[in-house]
Amino acid sequence: MEQLIQNIDRYFQHAKRTKLNTFTSASVMSSNASKAISALKDLCNDPEYVQHTPILEDIITGLSKAPGIYEKYCGSLNAKLKGDDQLFINLNHTLYNNLGHFLQVFYHIE
Repeated sequence: MEQLIQNIDRYFQHAKRTKLNTFTSASVMSSNASKAISALKDLCNDPEYVQHTPILEDIITGLSKAPGIYEKYCGSLNAKLKGDDQLFINLNHTLYNNLGHFLQVFYHIE
């Protein structure tokens, strides 16, 4: 379980420091959202976290918006592989806010 938590923290830290609107950054964030969803689903199945399933499911629901945002972002790419700024910001905030919420609630990490 510790490895799952470290991975979630790593995905959060990446979202926290990602500011450059590029296809590569957006792709990594989308991939990290999928990995985080998988890790959170594993936590839902862990007996130590079963009482927190509603909160975990809310975070999973929030992160589940990332693939749709990423798809729209890809549709907005220009010749320099830069997409719509607002979609990039939405994708970043989706990861940052949801993973940050998880870390604050469960581990009091900011």
